[in-house]
Amino acid sequence: MTAAFPARGPVAQWRQNGMEARGIGQVWRLGNGARLVREARPSEGPLSVAIVMGVGSRHEVAEAEWGAAHFLEHAVFKGAGAWDGKGLAAWMDRLGGEVNAFTTRDYTCYYAKVLPEFGDSAFELLTTMVFDPRLDPEDLDRERAVIAEEILEAEDDLEDRCEAAYLAALYPDPTFTHEILGTAQSIAGLDRERLVAFHRRWYQPAHTIFAVAGEGAWELAERLLARHGGRNEDDRYPKGPGATLPVQPREVVERVDRDQVHWMVGAPAPPPPSWRAALVGEVAATVMAGQNSARLWQRLREERGLVYTLQSGYSAHRDRAEMSVYAVVSPAKLEEALRVTGDEIAALATGAQLGEAVERAKVQVETAVRFQWETSDGRMLHLVRHVLEGAKAPPTLEEMVAGIRTIEEREVQAVLAETWGDPARWAVAAVGPVPRRWTSLRTRLGA
Repeated sequence: MTAAFPARGPVAQWRQNGMEARGIGQVWRLGNGARLVREARPSEGPLSVAIVMGVGSRHEVAEAEWGAAHFLEHAVFKGAGAWDGKGLAAWMDRLGGEVNAFTTRDYTCYYAKVLPEFGDSAFELLTTMVFDPRLDPEDLDRERAVIAEEILEAEDDLEDRCEAAYLAALYPDPTFTHEILGTAQSIAGLDRERLVAFHRRWYQPAHTIFAVAGEGAWELAERLLARHGGRNEDDRYPKGPGATLPVQPREVVERVDRDQVHWMVGAPAPPPPSWRAALVGEVAATVMAGQNSARLWQRLREERGLVYTLQSGYSAHRDRAEMSVYAVVSPAKLEEALRVTGDEIAALATGAQLGEAVERAKVQVETAVRFQWETSDGRMLHLVRHVLEGAKAPPTLEEMVAGIRTIEEREVQAVLAETWGDPARWAVAAVGPVPRRWTSLRTRLGA
């Protein structure tokens, strides 16, 4: 079996060779450029282990490699090191827990959630798959067919299509907005040679984060530091975007013969300079339509009966942030729903008094944070997110709770005003039976 980070003996031995792990808070930088992050203190519960590669669909620059990050995520489960797909499956079953992976626009995560005594084996399994995949052509052909079915399934889901249309309406660069799954054409052209090249380019220590949380995480981290020093590498790997992602809000409409219209309106929010600022954005989105007492929820759903599904969301990353409203409505009610939504957004953007709504939203956001902290995989993903954003010491639960509780109404109003104050920056998307006589949804929103 080929190991990406070969054993080097005890910590003292590889420190003498200049491969010292430099501890900063909960994050260590290994000598080869990889990072290791663990919880701030020992905890209980199942052990969660993750290997996160800093590559997602947005790094697929050429259209011919669209879907490569996701395809590779599938392919590593089909055979790696000395094991074929059945051997890896048997190894997963012997662990008795959960082994899985997912791909986003920004990164790919491989993880295992197991009993503490299986931590070392789970880590060995993940490193074998991630860094030494076989990528057998016959396996790739079979998995290509599976992904083709996944693409067809996504095309049948109007909620997914609406979100994709919304991103295309907000961000002009197709390198960022193309489907994470790729297209039928791009997947058909992703042969072994292209996937091997993609793997060599991105699956490097400089793009790697190891994350551990749960019972035994501290001990596992110490063993990893002792065993996996790697070697120093030239920092020549392509890096992901660092500047703020350009926006160019517009309207995107896909007319589909269905019973309801799925639509979204959103706008770029101020990029949060800190994790606490991101929590202010979460509270602001919750105030909009994220709770039963929210004004938009009350007007659209309770007072007028226009919608059944209504959601508001806030998304913040290192180079972008945006806030949105999503709803599903029948064509006959679409115009009224758009007008009411536009009126409420305008009121929130111009300083509507929020009062108790902010306090209720703070409780809701705190509850969501606390619920995430109840599971080791939730805490693990929290660590990963903050390390990806550049944090050297991810905030603890106590720090996040304190940050939420000190949020003031004026801070929430400022985020809402900056996000929604200029209707020209609103992006609008709709998928479904939008009346063909309509030339603009934006005008019906007041944009």
